[in-house]
Amino acid sequence: CVVSLPLFGSRFMQLIIDKTPYAVAFKTLVPLGCIYVMEPICTRLYVQSMWSVGQEVVAGIRKEVFRSILVQKTEFFDTHQVGELTSLVGKEVDVLRDLVKDNLSRDRGFRSVLECALIIAVLVHQHHLLGPAMASVIMSLSVACALYARSAKAVFIKDYEASANVSTTVTETFGAVRTVRSFLGETKETQRFDAVVDGTLRSGKEIGNAKSNLEVLNRASIYSSLFVLYAGGGYLVSNGSLPLEVLLSTIGFCFSLTFTTQGIVNTITDIYKASASLQRLRSILTARPPSRSLAEALPSLAAASHLQTPAASGPPRDSFVACQLAAAG
Repeated sequence: CVVSLPLFGSRFMQLIIDKTPYAVAFKTLVPLGCIYVMEPICTRLYVQSMWSVGQEVVAGIRKEVFRSILVQKTEFFDTHQVGELTSLVGKEVDVLRDLVKDNLSRDRGFRSVLECALIIAVLVHQHHLLGPAMASVIMSLSVACALYARSAKAVFIKDYEASANVSTTVTETFGAVRTVRSFLGETKETQRFDAVVDGTLRSGKEIGNAKSNLEVLNRASIYSSLFVLYAGGGYLVSNGSLPLEVLLSTIGFCFSLTFTTQGIVNTITDIYKASASLQRLRSILTARPPSRSLAEALPSLAAASHLQTPAASGPPRDSFVACQLAAAG
């Protein structure tokens, strides 16, 4: 749907420029109107179905991670802190959830890959020289912008950590204010807090530089692509080797290809991030063999919880111990 919009739009503009009777030109708007109606409907069906499937997968993984932790031997919990295990069930699995959530838009995920491939095919089909040249220029510049945006994320993480240090410092100082007063530590604490605030100031300035550089790169990418298109396409139109409507449609494809290429780079990075989270989960949960008795007893514990205490989140302590003893025996 999205790829065909510049084609029908440029065809309509060409007919208007050629002073074609409006009744004839209007017929070009009929398929364009159908596309405008169908595109949101198809988008809703795609997003809803992919989100539902993704949520089912993530929910299954989260349950399995929790179960895998629960059946570990006691020494496993001696070497792993509660916060680390909580992060496995929550934060690490949420990375997979974010992978689905962040790649459902038009310029991310499967849709961006399909749209990018179709645009390149249309550009090459429209003109054997202009199409490949424009695709190469746009994609190379867009990849450079996307890679810089990804590298700049470290600056935002640093600023987040610096801001968190402000709250931590305030909490520590005011929480131990009696100790601070006893040792006359007001001056030292003030200096420590000033150093933390100065850190947020430096990271804030770094964010400003990163954002400004990113804006420059994005605009340079789009403007450079348009300049090459106007210069090369205009020359081909002037000597009659390229129809004007092809040039007009290529302008629309220029913007679409820029955003979809950047989206593909972001999607690939998200996939690597999700793969790293899965690898961390696998390395921690498979480092030690689980307790076989607990693994075998876990289904019976769940059944006991469902049958004996339907209004509670788990079985009574007596039934839990009884099930454990029965499994151990």
